[in-house]
Amino acid sequence: MTAADKAARARRRAAPRRASRKPVLRLGRGHEAATEAAFRAADRVVKLALENREWSATPMEPRACSGTYDAATQKYALYACTQGTAGMRGQLVYTMGVSRRQDDVIAEDVGGGFGVRFNMYPEYCAVLLAAKKTGRPVK
Repeated sequence: MTAADKAARARRRAAPRRASRKPVLRLGRGHEAATEAAFRAADRVVKLALENREWSATPMEPRACSGTYDAATQKYALYACTQGTAGMRGQLVYTMGVSRRQDDVIAEDVGGGFGVRFNMYPEYCAVLLAAKKTGRPVK
């Protein structure tokens, strides 16, 4: 193998690989049949295909949290870096199977979220459940 061949091989190995065209996530909401009917009844339908390159939001703060559980009131409190306390509270209530009266989400100084500070992550539930089990605050 010549030096040029070796260099070309090294460049190919170092080049970024094209991502799979398979979707990572499909999210659906609403009523599919009603939506399809509305499109069929529309006077004009515009179709647009967009391609977004791979990207990742990267806030400066770490994704961290702490949680407490008060056995007397049976109330959880999650301290998290979120810009959507109401939405996160709803996600926690749904995931943990508790009432809204049993769950508080507190967000203090939070910088830019770039779209990743609105959703609940699995460790948030784990922290709250660990706080309940140990009877102590958990980070």
